[in-house]
Amino acid sequence: MERDEIETNRAAKAGHLPGGRALNPKVAVLLTCHNRREKTLAGLRALLEPAPSCAPDLSVILVDDGSTDGTAEAVGEAFPGVKILRGDGALYWAGGMRLAMAEADREGADLLVWLNDDTILFPGALDRLLQAWKETDRSGVKPILVGATCDRDRQRTTYGGVRRGPSWRRLKFSTLSVPEAGPCLCDTMNGNCTLIPMEHVRRLGGIHPVYRHALGDFDFGLRATAAGIPVLLIPGWVGTCDWNSPAHSMHDSSLPVLRRWRLAMGIKGLPPRQWWHFVRTHGGALSPLFFVWPYVRLLSSGAWADLRHGLGRLTNGTRRHPPVDES
Repeated sequence: MERDEIETNRAAKAGHLPGGRALNPKVAVLLTCHNRREKTLAGLRALLEPAPSCAPDLSVILVDDGSTDGTAEAVGEAFPGVKILRGDGALYWAGGMRLAMAEADREGADLLVWLNDDTILFPGALDRLLQAWKETDRSGVKPILVGATCDRDRQRTTYGGVRRGPSWRRLKFSTLSVPEAGPCLCDTMNGNCTLIPMEHVRRLGGIHPVYRHALGDFDFGLRATAAGIPVLLIPGWVGTCDWNSPAHSMHDSSLPVLRRWRLAMGIKGLPPRQWWHFVRTHGGALSPLFFVWPYVRLLSSGAWADLRHGLGRLTNGTRRHPPVDES
C-alpha cells in the first residue's frame, strides 16, 4: 500500500481528510436574543424543521441575554436540543456571540454559523450553505461564506455580502446583489447568516471585545480579508430578514437632535470608543476625518430638521389663530 493511501486511511479513521479537513464537520449554529420570543421561535423553527441533511453533527447554541418575556423557557420547551446560555442583559449582540463562540470552541466545533434570531431561513438554506463550503473546501480554499437575506416580499436584498468604497470613501459600505451563478468575493459581511471555519476564529481572535453590539461583524470580515481569508457571497437568497426600522434610533430624523445625539452615544448607536477603534483599524490615513463625519452630519442635519419643524409649528400655529377682525 502506498504511503499516501496509508495516511489517507489513517486520517479517515480519525474523522479527517489529509490537511486537517473534517469528513463530517461538526457544525454549531450560534444565535443571540433579547425579548423577541416569537421571532426567536420562528427563526429556530425555520432552522430545525426539518433538520438539515448536510449536517449530521449539528448543535445550536442560543444566548438569551436577560430576556424577561419567557424566551428561554419557550425555546427550552419547543426545542430541548438547543443549548441555552444565559446573559444578564448587558451582552448585546457582539457579547452574546463571543460567549456562544467560546462554547462552540469548547464543544469542538469545526464550523460556525452566525444566525440572527429574526432570520427566517428558506427550506434547505443551511444545506446549500454547507454544500457550498464543502465544494470550496475540496479545492483547498477555506473561505468565510455569506448567505444573503431579502425582505419578506422577496423584492430586494437586505443583508449579506458587503463591498467598501474607494480609498477616499473606504468606510462607505454597500450591500452586494446576490450572484446568479458561483460565489462572488466580498470585502466584509453582515452577520445575519454567515459560515465561519473555527480555525479562522482562533487565528483572528473572534469578535473584538471592544464591540458591544454593532460593527463586530464588519470588523471581523475586514480583518479576515486583510489576512488573506476570502469572504464569499453564495448565489441566491437564504432567507428573509427585514431591515431594522430607523424609528426611535439615531437615524430617525423626526426626533429632536439632542435625542438623536443621546441615541448615537448609546450602545446601539455609534459609541465613540467603538467607532474610533473601527475607524483606526480600517480607515487609513483619513481616519480622523472618517471618525468625526457621522457626528458632524447628525448634528448639522438634526439642527436643520429641528429648525424646519420649529418653523412649521410656528406657521401652523399662525394659521390656526388668525388675527381677530376688530372692525
